[in-house]
Amino acid sequence: MNVNINPLLGAWPGSSCRGYPWRWPGVTWKEGEMEAAFAYPIGSKVVHPNYGAGIVVGIEEKSIGQASLSYYIIALPSMQLMVPVHRAEALGLRLIGLPANLRAALRGCCELAGEIPNTQDHFARRAALDERLKSGSFERVAAVVRHLYLAHAQRPLSAADHQLLDRGMEILASEFALASDQEMTQAKEEIVQLLTEMRQDTQQA
Repeated sequence: MNVNINPLLGAWPGSSCRGYPWRWPGVTWKEGEMEAAFAYPIGSKVVHPNYGAGIVVGIEEKSIGQASLSYYIIALPSMQLMVPVHRAEALGLRLIGLPANLRAALRGCCELAGEIPNTQDHFARRAALDERLKSGSFERVAAVVRHLYLAHAQRPLSAADHQLLDRGMEILASEFALASDQEMTQAKEEIVQLLTEMRQDTQQA
């Protein structure tokens, strides 16, 4: 597998980010300058709506019949992801946010609480929450996590709701950890602390 890599960034751009592997076994790197046409150059820190945050470590060209397509190679904490360059925007790939902006978005996610349907239909409610988790928006994912976290403080969550909460927390923490160069555990602890403060503010209101 040949992958273009920016020689100025070394063999693994972003390798200082703890929790992210520094190389993939079996990958043969091919040196070359990144073309300006690519929206996410090698070393870009990005978020995929379904898989969370990772680092663009290369661009691979694959031939399918007579067509040749380029793919972003994205390193995630536990896997490698290939995203077609021409479909990256449609799939919701985006750059990660700044740490200060992510903290502000988490604190302000209560403003999106009205988007979460207040219905007794559990299937419709979970489908709505699942849709928001797949949105790729840090704010909308944070609103789901906040909603479930506050609900959990009042009563035990169902197994399905626990899965949604855990999934949302993983998505938030992966972006927060990569943006602020933290371990995932540290990122989760800070998110829980912010959620706890919001819960206390809600109780005092």
